[in-house]
Amino acid sequence: MTAKPLFIKQVTRIPETGPPETLTFQRGINVIVGAPNTGKTKWLAMIDFVLGDRSKVEEALSQDLAKKYSSIQVVTEIAGQEVIFERHWKRRGARGKIFIKDQSLSDDKFSTFMLEQLGMPVVSFPKGNPQEARNWSDLSWRMVLRHIYRQERFWNDIADKQPESEQRAALYLLLGIAGWLYSEEYEQITAKRRERQQLVQARREFLLIFQSIYTRVLEDQGLSVAATKESISAAIDRVEESTSQITLQRGEIIDELLSDIETRHLIDPAPKTSLADLSHGWQQLQLRRAANDKHLEQAERRIGELREYQDTIDLELARLERARVAGNVLTDLRVTNCPVCDQQLGRRDTAEGSCFLCLQPWSGPDADFIRQERFSFEEDQLQRVAE
Repeated sequence: MTAKPLFIKQVTRIPETGPPETLTFQRGINVIVGAPNTGKTKWLAMIDFVLGDRSKVEEALSQDLAKKYSSIQVVTEIAGQEVIFERHWKRRGARGKIFIKDQSLSDDKFSTFMLEQLGMPVVSFPKGNPQEARNWSDLSWRMVLRHIYRQERFWNDIADKQPESEQRAALYLLLGIAGWLYSEEYEQITAKRRERQQLVQARREFLLIFQSIYTRVLEDQGLSVAATKESISAAIDRVEESTSQITLQRGEIIDELLSDIETRHLIDPAPKTSLADLSHGWQQLQLRRAANDKHLEQAERRIGELREYQDTIDLELARLERARVAGNVLTDLRVTNCPVCDQQLGRRDTAEGSCFLCLQPWSGPDADFIRQERFSFEEDQLQRVAE
C-alpha cells in the first residue's frame, strides 16, 4: 500500500468576539516569523490539537486561548482531495469530538480514518515480549504523528517520552517496511508459539499433579516411583481383578439375603400384609394432613379478615362518640357568618327554640331526644355487628 501525501493548506481559529483569524500555507517550506511570545508556536499547537490530540483544550493550548476562542478549523489536502477538520470545545457534547463535514468522530475512529486516508496499514506491534498476548497493540495515528510534527518540547529526541517499541514501529511504518516486519503471519506464528508454551506449561503441571496423587489413590508398591505405561497397566489389571472379586462377593450376599427373605415369607406372610397396610394408612394420613392444612389456612385467613372488620367497627364507634361529644359542645354556638356568602350575620329577634338563621324550630325536648336516639341507634347497630 502506497502512502498518500498530506498538505495543510489553512488554519482558522474562531474567537468569541471579532472576525476569524486565518493562517495560510503554501506548498514547500513555510516559515512563521514574528517577535517572541506573539503566538507562533500556538498556531502549531492548534493544528496538533485538531489532528487528534486527546488532551483537554486547556492543556493543549492554554486557559486564556480556550476562553478566547470557540473553535478551530484546519483545511488539508490528502491525495488531491480537500478534507476539513474542526474542533468545537464550546459546543454542547462536542468537546472531545473531531468533526469532518459535520460528522463527529471519536479519537479511535479518527485514528482509523487518518490511516485509511493516508494509505497507511493498520499495524499491530509488540510492546515488550511478543510471546505475551497483552503486549500486542495497534499503531495509532497519533503515534505516527509524533514523528512527523516535531513539537518544541520534543526537539531533544526523536519523540520525547515515547516508548522505544512505538518509535521503532512508527519509523518502520514511515519507511514502508512495517507490513513485512509485523505481518499477520508473524503475529500468527507468535500466537502459535505462545499457545505451545501454554500447552507445555499445562503438561508440566498435569504431570506434577498426577505424580503427587496417583500413588495415594492406588497405594501400590509398584507405583512408588515414576509412573510408566507398564506399571500403570499392571495396576489397572490388579484393580479390575479386585473389582471382579468384590462383584462376586456382592452377588453372593444378595443371594443369601433373597433366600432369607423367601424363608421368612413362607413361615409368616403377615409382615408383608402389615407393611402394605401401614403404607396405605400413611398415605391416607398424608392426604388428611394436606386437607387439614388447607382448612387451617382458610380459617386463619378468615380470622384475619374478621379482625380487620373488628378494628374498622371500633374506629367507627370512636368516631360516633367524638361526633356526639362535639355535637353537645357546638349545640349552643351561634353561626356568625353566612355559610353561603361568608358575610357576617346581624343580630335577629327570633322565637325561642327557633333557628335564628332559617327561623325554623330546631330545639326542644323532642329534637334533643331524637338526636340522642339517632346516635344511640348507630352505636347499638355497630355493637351488635362487633359481637
